[in-house]
Amino acid sequence: MSEEKLPLIKNAMPLEDRKYTIRELKYEELPRLVELWKAIGFMISGDLIDSLWKCDRAGIIAAVAEDGEVIGSCCAPFVGEGMAKLWLHGLQQQYRNQGLGTQLADRAMEHIGEANAYTLCIPEHEHIYLNKYQFNVSSRLFQILGPAVPRLTGVITSLPGVRVMESERGVRELLLEYDTDIVGFNRTALLDRMLKEKNTMLRIALRDDNQIGGYGFISEGLHGAAIVRHLSADSIDIAELLLGRLFRDCPAVASKGVWAVGCIQSYESHSFFKKFNLKSIHEMKLLRRRGVDNDMSRVYVFY
Repeated sequence: MSEEKLPLIKNAMPLEDRKYTIRELKYEELPRLVELWKAIGFMISGDLIDSLWKCDRAGIIAAVAEDGEVIGSCCAPFVGEGMAKLWLHGLQQQYRNQGLGTQLADRAMEHIGEANAYTLCIPEHEHIYLNKYQFNVSSRLFQILGPAVPRLTGVITSLPGVRVMESERGVRELLLEYDTDIVGFNRTALLDRMLKEKNTMLRIALRDDNQIGGYGFISEGLHGAAIVRHLSADSIDIAELLLGRLFRDCPAVASKGVWAVGCIQSYESHSFFKKFNLKSIHEMKLLRRRGVDNDMSRVYVFY
């Protein structure tokens, strides 16, 4: 069923009564976009939009009314070499089911062109990307976890031969190489901006041989709760060590709780999140236009 044929929602406002333009946003308009995302309830950090805009401003696409209000968005920034991420696709509630969402997605896909791309979406929406935009479903299972104040009792706090670093100083190149191996494409431009975000924290597991064994990012979200933005590790013990440190070191976790998109690929990874008392509230699907050469077995949280 196409979006145009869906029934109008309660309290809908006809789109023909609102003049708007679909375009990329100027930097000074970003706060209005953040207001939309906050109203929709997107699980994002406050610093994210700044990093994405500086990474690929042409991929920050929105429907802007004549008075400057942002009434919808569908972003498709290039987050790595030859790889875009299609996400943050949403509208003000009163304008849903009238075709605007499709217009935004079409404009985002124009920006991507023939390049590779991926998106995370709920199963109810996957047909949009599979049928019209020729994405393919990954076999990996993802779950939205939280929001919850995690349990830290009994969590690993140290490992022989591994130390936890609080910055990339001295190991930046190793971190970027490790990340490329994990995700399957080079996303240096995005990571360099994430490393400069004020409300984002990085923890790196460094082995005695000075090789990286894992890393993770956590940020303060728009609604106060923290968001784990990535977690990869060579072993489940290193993943537990890193996630525990991120939770202990981020003040928002204890006061507001935490969200994450967990990669549930085995009974072991399911038990891993259960140990932190992080429970699934919704399934997510990873969709990609074309596969990439990477090892998802080392990914615990994907964002």
